[in-house]
Amino acid sequence: MNFLSIAVRELDHYGMTRPGRSQEKQISKQGIKKAIETARDMHIPVVMLESFMDGEVKNETDFQNVAACLREACDLAENYNVIIGTENVLRMFYLLMKQKGYFKT
Repeated sequence: MNFLSIAVRELDHYGMTRPGRSQEKQISKQGIKKAIETARDMHIPVVMLESFMDGEVKNETDFQNVAACLREACDLAENYNVIIGTENVLRMFYLLMKQKGYFKT
């Protein structure tokens, strides 16, 4: 049996939106690292990182925190030949920001 991806469900409780030095952020980063290592060991090509529940992106700070975490995850995954996938509701965040005049389209 081949697994196509592995998801880090810990992010539902300790989202990537948390501040960088918080204990919750350290838990999320540890979960991501363990998932990447597990994917490598089990030959699973993709690690899915979602931004729902506790990790839902609601403002610019959340967006920046998630982006930094994803960059870090991608850097680590690259060393193990693992792909990082993400699932989120950024479309809604984009629409809210556009409504407030942040984007000129």
